[in-house]
Amino acid sequence: MLRLLRNDVSRQCGRTFFDLTHAFRIEARKGTRDYSSCVVPGGLLEGQHLHAGRAKKKWASPEGRLKLLNFLQVNHPHMDASGMTPQWWTAHVEGRLSSLSSTCRVCGFHTVPLLGNIMSGRGFPCVCNGNARWGTRSGFDRLKSILDSTRFAHIDHSAIDWNWWQHNILGNVSKLTVVCRSCGYHAESTTSRLVNGQEFHCLCGSGLRWASRGGFERVKLTLNRKRFQHINHAGVNWNWWQHEVQNNQSKVSVMCRKCGYQIASRICWIVSGHVFNCGCTGNARWATRGGFDRCKAILDNDERFVHIDHSDIDWNWWQHNVRNSRSKLSVVCRACKQNATARLNDVTHKGQGFGCACQNKTERKLLEWLEERYETVEREVGGCRNPSTGRTLPFDFCIRKRILIELDGWLHFCGTDFSGNACDAHPKRDYFKERWAMKTGHVLIRVLQKDVWNDLNDWQTYMLRSIAEAETDTEPRIILPHAAEYKTGIYFDLRAGRKADVATEIFGESEYLGPHRRRD
Repeated sequence: MLRLLRNDVSRQCGRTFFDLTHAFRIEARKGTRDYSSCVVPGGLLEGQHLHAGRAKKKWASPEGRLKLLNFLQVNHPHMDASGMTPQWWTAHVEGRLSSLSSTCRVCGFHTVPLLGNIMSGRGFPCVCNGNARWGTRSGFDRLKSILDSTRFAHIDHSAIDWNWWQHNILGNVSKLTVVCRSCGYHAESTTSRLVNGQEFHCLCGSGLRWASRGGFERVKLTLNRKRFQHINHAGVNWNWWQHEVQNNQSKVSVMCRKCGYQIASRICWIVSGHVFNCGCTGNARWATRGGFDRCKAILDNDERFVHIDHSDIDWNWWQHNVRNSRSKLSVVCRACKQNATARLNDVTHKGQGFGCACQNKTERKLLEWLEERYETVEREVGGCRNPSTGRTLPFDFCIRKRILIELDGWLHFCGTDFSGNACDAHPKRDYFKERWAMKTGHVLIRVLQKDVWNDLNDWQTYMLRSIAEAETDTEPRIILPHAAEYKTGIYFDLRAGRKADVATEIFGESEYLGPHRRRD
């Protein structure tokens, strides 16, 4: 019987019975009531639906409502679910992701949790259990009841009214500002801290005002501990403290006795146990002398950089070129004699090397091919600069001073990033570089990376003819191989004027590239 049924389904809609069963299971997981997508075109048996004989009862049914009400009566008797009538249930509930409507009988908080969350045991959020949203009126009432308790009798919170609450409170990390009636200190805290039993930090309470003498003595006591014995904090005296410190965000300036590095750290970090960032700990700021020494130590001792000549990176160069971990280092490869650059963070933390021809095998192959035939070959050629960011957009190679060569990989055409997310930044940069090349009188020759690496489509003949043509004709142009990558997709759309908004965004005017030379 199953075989006859499967054959009948296959004849009617071209799909197997198992495909339809899988589709039914997908609809069942969604928790929807509409299974029309699982109907066989023309009818499985006179137009009937496929049904899973042992499927669980749907939440949208009356049985699902009764099951929930019984669950609430046993586990959440304080919740009023009288509003979930059969009519309301039919109109609002489809599956486990549907929202319920209930009210706490104790505090009157109205909540709309998901059906699946309630059945999995998460409970209803309300003021009684501390899970109410603080930005609501119920959250405001609960906080005011806490502030009215005896432990906050010395706190003046009259400024915290409902109007102030609506404009300042978003969640449990929003800050409250009050005034101590005893010492007049303006103290701050968050709703989560108050609910957890913490106090407001004032001069007469359990807290400590860091600008006071007591705050100074506490920080000095911390700095005298063994873990800070290499720190010279003689300059942090009471006279300096009175002029420089206001709160726990104020910075304390010290010096490391080992490396002589001047360090400034916030009071809140010191008392919480954070170490000082200096050359000894490896946490010095990169723009400082400590950052320079650490980088040079990595370049000198790491096996990844034995072929790298970084003698030009001295302290004078460092002061003018390095600001943070995103600054670029410029070196020379002793093997391929090419200039290479890399971000400081990529070299020191991510374990990456410099992108010279030794590391990029396809570029190295094309570079060696060019050097065999032409006297001077420049690599990573600058000149083109992104107007929005100010960053250089280099070309891969340049010969005869005006002939630029770009090696195109898959990233130039796919319209996505390395993670597969939609991203057209790379094609847009290519488009901008082509415009720049034509406006400055250059000839740009593009060649596919896969052709060079795999020796496909007679790429060497294509390159020789293209370079010869560029040498004899001084007209600026873009020379492309006869490949599908350049005839369709985002590359073609940008240059055919189909995306005028992109042209306007990049150049400030609606213009697109002229005709491209393609070579068969």
